[in-house]
Amino acid sequence: MTDHRLPPTAPDKPRHPSVIDLSALIDRAFGARKTATMDAHLEACLGCADQLSSLRAAKLALAGAGRPTAPAGA
Repeated sequence: MTDHRLPPTAPDKPRHPSVIDLSALIDRAFGARKTATMDAHLEACLGCADQLSSLRAAKLALAGAGRPTAPAGA
């Protein structure tokens, strides 16, 4: 069985999720256990919560940008 807890960097401090993990959380790519573990960390860590908020905003901005069109004659 896989252990989905965030590994500690020190005995009393949890590891912060990577940008890749935060992006996967936004995309709902994790199972319930890892999502719950990350959600608990985000409730306690304002820095990670801010980073998640920034990633969500960037994703929304990019989704609303639409596809670029090629110049005429290209």
